Amino acid sequence: MKKHILCLGDSNTHGYCADPADCADGGIRFNEDERWTCLLQKALGEGVLVTEEGLSGRTTVFQDPLHESMDALGVLYALLKSHEFLDLLIIMLGTNDTKERLGANASCIGIGMERLVRRARSVDCWGAREPNILIVCPPPILPEMELAEGGLEVLASEGFAPAASAENGAGDPALAEAMERLEGHLHRFRGEQELVETLRRLMPADILVESGEKAALDAAHRRLGEMDLYLLSHTGEESCEYRVSVRCRNRERALLDCRGRHFPAEFSEDGERTEVCFLAEPEEIYYFVLAEERIPERGAGAGALMPEGRAGAGALMPEDGAGAGTVMPEGRAERGTDSAVFGKEHVLTSAQWGKLPMVQELKEFRFLPCPEGPEGRSDRTEREDGFVCINVSAGTDKSAYVDMPLPVCRTLELLYESKDGEQLATVWEHWMEPGFDDGDWEVLSLKHGPKLYDHVGSRLFRFVLPVGTAAVRRPIPVNGEYALYLNGRLVEAVTGHMPEPASEEERWIPVEGCEEGPGILAIECSSMAPQYGVRSPVTVRVRACRTGLKDWGEMGLGWYAGYGRYETEFQYRALKEGETLWLDLGQVKECAAVFLNGQKIGQKLWKPYRFDISRALREGKNILSIYSCNLIANEFAWDPLGTRGSASSLPSGIFGSVGLYLEG
Repeated sequence: MKKHILCLGDSNTHGYCADPADCADGGIRFNEDERWTCLLQKALGEGVLVTEEGLSGRTTVFQDPLHESMDALGVLYALLKSHEFLDLLIIMLGTNDTKERLGANASCIGIGMERLVRRARSVDCWGAREPNILIVCPPPILPEMELAEGGLEVLASEGFAPAASAENGAGDPALAEAMERLEGHLHRFRGEQELVETLRRLMPADILVESGEKAALDAAHRRLGEMDLYLLSHTGEESCEYRVSVRCRNRERALLDCRGRHFPAEFSEDGERTEVCFLAEPEEIYYFVLAEERIPERGAGAGALMPEGRAGAGALMPEDGAGAGTVMPEGRAERGTDSAVFGKEHVLTSAQWGKLPMVQELKEFRFLPCPEGPEGRSDRTEREDGFVCINVSAGTDKSAYVDMPLPVCRTLELLYESKDGEQLATVWEHWMEPGFDDGDWEVLSLKHGPKLYDHVGSRLFRFVLPVGTAAVRRPIPVNGEYALYLNGRLVEAVTGHMPEPASEEERWIPVEGCEEGPGILAIECSSMAPQYGVRSPVTVRVRACRTGLKDWGEMGLGWYAGYGRYETEFQYRALKEGETLWLDLGQVKECAAVFLNGQKIGQKLWKPYRFDISRALREGKNILSIYSCNLIANEFAWDPLGTRGSASSLPSGIFGSVGLYLEG
C-alpha cells in the first residue's frame, strides 16, 4: 500500500486564484499543474498518495456565522476516518481565523490550532503507527526589516541573527537577500556600555532640548520627502521659553503653530546644528520645519505640508483630512482642526479658553448603544455578530433601538453539600434579584461557543441587562429545563418542549425596570441528563433612554466595545457678527464625533474635545448628536482566551461636563 498524506487546509490548499489572469486556465482555481498539493504528488512519485482536503474559508475550530461546516474541528473525525490509514497529516490553517466576525485574537487562534491537533491525534486513523502531523504556516515576517525599511534605526547585539535566518535551515535565497538588506540598517553593539554609546551616536540625528522645561516638551521627527518636520508639544500648564536644536544647517527653516501659520522664533546655527528659540504657550503644539525651499504659510493647517497621498511614517490621518493630527506620532494629541471642515481660521490657546464663559451646560442625554457608529443607516441593519440596529441615525426618534447579544454572564453551580442551610437559603431567596452580590461567581464568555455541563444538577446564570432594555428575545438559548427571571420576577418556566412563537411579536418578552439603570436576567437551568446549560448569548432589545453622563459599566455595558450615541436638544439665539459658539465635551473615553442638526461638525481622538459648532447652529431648537467610541480592550477583558482576562472594564463614554461656550 502507498504511503498516504492528507493535506487539510483552506483556499491555499483548495487552489483558489484571486485573479484569473494568474491562473493558466483563466479560472478561479489553479489547475493540477499549479496547485502545491499536485506538485507535491509529482515530486514524491507513485509510491505516495497525496490527498487534497482544501476548502476556501475553512477555520481551525471557529464556527462561521454565515456558512455551516467551515470549521475543521467539526468535520475532522469524518475526514480522517474516510482517508484512513494515514502516514502524515499536513494542516495549513489559521488564516481565516483572523476574520473580524469571528472575534479571535492571536492567542485564541493558537489555542484553536492546538485543540485541532489534539483531536487529530486522538482519532483512530493511524493504523499501527504513531500520529504524524505537520503544521504549515505562512513565511514569517521579520519585524526588524519592517522597522528598518520604515526609516527607523535598529540596534542589535553582536550575535544577533533573525529566527528564520539561513543559518538555521531556511535556505531561502529571497530570505538571504532580505538579511543582507537588513544588515545595512543594523547598529551592532557589544555589552551595555557600547549600547549606551551607540544610542548617544544616534540621538543627535533627532531633536535635542537645550534649555527650558525638558520634561514638559514632547518631541518627534518625521521625514516627509525632502522636508524634515519636528513636532514639539508643550504639555505644561504655564508658558515656557525653549531652545532646541537639530543636526542640520544651511536649509530653509520655519516654526509653525498648529494651524500651519508662522510662529515668532529666533534661529541660529552652532556647528552642525540648527537652533530655534521660542516661547511656547501652555498645552500647545508647534512644528519646526526644515526644507530645501522657502516654507510658505498655510492657512489649512500643518497637514497641508504633507505630500499628496502620504501621511508619513506612523502618522494618523483623520477622516476629515487635514489638521495637526496628520503628523502626530502614535499616542499624541490633535490640537488643530481643519478650517475647511470646521469653518474656523483659528484655535484657542488654553489661556484664551479659560476666559470664555459657559453659557449653557448640557446634562441630560438620550443614550443608545450604536454598533454601526456615526455612519449607520436609518433603516434596518443586521450585523454578522448578532446586532440588529433600527433607526440608529433617526434624530431623536423614540422608536430607535438596537438588538444586542449579551455575551457575558456569571454562573454558580448549586452544590447543596458545600453550603450550610442559611447560606443556601440566602442564595435561593435573592440570587435572581438585581442587588444580589455575585462577585464570587464564575465569569463566562459565550463568544466562543456554548457553556454546557455533563453532571446532573442545577446551574444559575446572571446576565446584566443594559439600561434601556425593553424586551428579551425567545427562544431562550438554553439546553434542559429552565426558569427565567427578569429583575427578580419569574416570567417563564419551561419543563418540556417550548413551542415556536406564532408571531414576531410573541418572540419578545417585555422587560420592566431598566428605564433608569441596568437590570438582571437570571436563568436557573437544571437537567437529569448531560449537556445542559446556555448555548449562546441571550439577545435583548435596547431602546434609547434618558441618562446622565456616566461610565458605560454603570449602564450594564462593561463588556461592550463600540459606539454609543448621546442625543439632546437645546435652545439658542442667533449668533451676532463676530461671535463663535463652542462645544466642550470635557472628559471622553476614548473618541467622539459630533453632529449638530444632522450636519457633521468633526471628530476628535484626544483632548481637548472642543468643537466650533457655529456653522450648523440654528436659531431656536437644535439637535445635538455625539457618537463616543471606547477601546476594544473592554471586549477582550471578559474573554477567557483574550490577552487581558481581567474581567474588569476600562472607563468608557462621555463623562463631561458638556457645555456651550461663547467667544466674542
